[in-house]
Amino acid sequence: MTRTVYLFASNKGFLKDIEEYTHDPLEAITFTNFEIASQRFALVAKLVSNECWITKESIPFPRPYPVAPASKVIN
Repeated sequence: MTRTVYLFASNKGFLKDIEEYTHDPLEAITFTNFEIASQRFALVAKLVSNECWITKESIPFPRPYPVAPASKVIN
């Protein structure tokens, strides 16, 4: 089973953190809702030096390994 998620992409890969990129969508920042991804993109786009855009990918559901809690990513 898979789930569609929205990610911030660039020529360097998917955004994992500010100025950190990965080619693995499971390690990237993901959103399940396009509207929320758009709102967050407006904030993040000012903080990165590379041109980024929102894209969608299908990832396994449930994830094969957990992601960091939002509290650790935000702080």
